Amino acid sequence: MSTRLMAYIAFGCEQDYDADGAATRFEQAGYEVHRLPEKYRRQLEFPGDDHMEVVITGRDEDAVMAEVCAIADKFGGNCIECGPIDAGYEPFVDLFKPILQSH
Repeated sequence: MSTRLMAYIAFGCEQDYDADGAATRFEQAGYEVHRLPEKYRRQLEFPGDDHMEVVITGRDEDAVMAEVCAIADKFGGNCIECGPIDAGYEPFVDLFKPILQSH
């Protein structure tokens, strides 16, 4: 069974970014792209920020991290983490779980 990898990308409002362009480029590179759902936007500390999770199967983790960092950087984003995910992965649930549990 091939390993699924997810990379988390943050786009900060303190600099110009193009999350739409990044999403298109990741899709062209074969990634499954998950944009930040509206239900989580109201939880953001900085309302102008944006977030994305991209998933790909069967690739080397270091190579994926390097590729994601290079693409994200071109569009004003920053790859925060990359690693394997399990079959029950749901986009953004783990990222926002601590915030949602505190409310």
